[in-house]
Amino acid sequence: MNLLCGTWMLALLFAGIYVLIDAIGHRHKLFAAFSAMHVITCYFMVQQMIEAVKNGSLTSGIFLPLAVISIITGVMITIMYIWRTRNVSILSIKEGIDALSDGLCYYYRDGRVKLVNPAMNMIAKDLIGQSVTDGRVLQDAVAACKDKIIRTNDGSIYRMISSEKDFLREPVIELIASDITDEYELREKLRERKSYLEGQRRRLMEVNDSITDLTIEKEILRTKIGIHDDLGKTLVTIRSYFAGTTSKEKLLSVFDRGISLMDSPGTGKRRDDYAAVLKAAADVGINVIINGQLPAGGYDAYVVSAAMRECITNTLRHANGDELTIDVTSNEHGETTVTFTNNGKPPEGEIKETGGLSYLRGIAVQRGADMTIESTPRFVLKLTLLGIRDDLL
Repeated sequence: MNLLCGTWMLALLFAGIYVLIDAIGHRHKLFAAFSAMHVITCYFMVQQMIEAVKNGSLTSGIFLPLAVISIITGVMITIMYIWRTRNVSILSIKEGIDALSDGLCYYYRDGRVKLVNPAMNMIAKDLIGQSVTDGRVLQDAVAACKDKIIRTNDGSIYRMISSEKDFLREPVIELIASDITDEYELREKLRERKSYLEGQRRRLMEVNDSITDLTIEKEILRTKIGIHDDLGKTLVTIRSYFAGTTSKEKLLSVFDRGISLMDSPGTGKRRDDYAAVLKAAADVGINVIINGQLPAGGYDAYVVSAAMRECITNTLRHANGDELTIDVTSNEHGETTVTFTNNGKPPEGEIKETGGLSYLRGIAVQRGADMTIESTPRFVLKLTLLGIRDDLL
């Protein structure tokens, strides 16, 4: 019985000490005072039990005080537990900081650590090989990381943010490690996806360029075939004339049409240039907006359609645009101005007239038209047609 009572009393004494320490930690003054009285009571009872054991006067009557003290101790522990779950104290804040998955560290300018939680110590062990004992060492290691991004051994990724705060009128450095593992992995996936889509876009642009070239070459070939057919008909008419089956008037009419066909690519019985160019633009995804009335035919239509082809190609290849705007205006002198603009990116420098632009200027000059090109603030090609009749050339 002596051993049982002694063990029981010591357990009650230690439980009272635990409640007292917890009350002091949470700064619950009233409960701490009551707990202190409880601990003192348990201590004196232990002393009396020791004296009773020595004198041989310990009886079963001791069980009643032990039971009462046990009930009081249990009630105290229950009250303290309920209070802790329903109230926030300084110790609760410390426990919350320790439970954070993000790292947190506060240190003075000389490196002395004021507060550090377990998560930051874990990160520090992966970064500098030890727990945080000097905040400056951890800060220097973080500064050496690219973009202050840290990858720990368990695969987690943290971004470090540092700032200076005031604590009791003394500056401290705040170092926060935010867990961005999910965001970082998502950003990497988006970067890979963007790179893949950029490669697909470049390949599609190459395909579009090939389609544009093939469409234009197809229209040129169709025109050549038409010219070849017309010249073949002319040769057949000449042979018929020498055979005496064709009249002189019909032969002269065929000659006029053949000469006109070779002299002006814009005339003759071939497919309308505008329709061919607009179809080619639609095939490659270029929307052509025409404001005004384009020249109806003749060499002017040939020059304008050639300019349309060139501007469509440049919009697709160089400007990465998808819309070409053509503005047509006329004045009282019979001059027609055709202005070409696109919605793509502006040229990076002054445009040099090579290739298609050089060819376009050549046929414009041959017609007597004026051609100007602007590079800034955006690309503008302007044709001024003088309204000369084709039959007077």
